[in-house]
Amino acid sequence: MANIFYYFGERKSIRPYVGLNAGGYVMNQRFEIGVFAWEDDSWEWGIAPEAGVVIPVEKDFGIILNGKYNYALTGEDVFGTTINHTYWQINAGFVWEP
Repeated sequence: MANIFYYFGERKSIRPYVGLNAGGYVMNQRFEIGVFAWEDDSWEWGIAPEAGVVIPVEKDFGIILNGKYNYALTGEDVFGTTINHTYWQINAGFVWEP
């Protein structure tokens, strides 16, 4: 996905941010009943708004906490019924900022 972010505050301080990701998702679905299985692999366009905070720890090192809402704009289940693919994502990680 391509993304764009806007960071608030000054470098080397606690910096909240907002962002938008846009691009494609590969959706892999499998539906099983007993020994029967239906599978579908499809490409879907979608967006994912994101918000978080970068917390500095050392001179060039920090911690990042964020949340993202993933939303595929189109979609079908394995039987061809139109559905929405959405999910929330919560992340924690490390950042290096020279």
